Amino acid sequence: WFQNRRMKMKKLMIRERRSIND
Repeated sequence: WFQNRRMKMKKLMIRERRSIND
């Protein structure tokens, strides 16, 4: 479950970075 949580956090970070870039 920890790994899954890390993946979700990573995806969220990427999404936020994309929003800022956009």
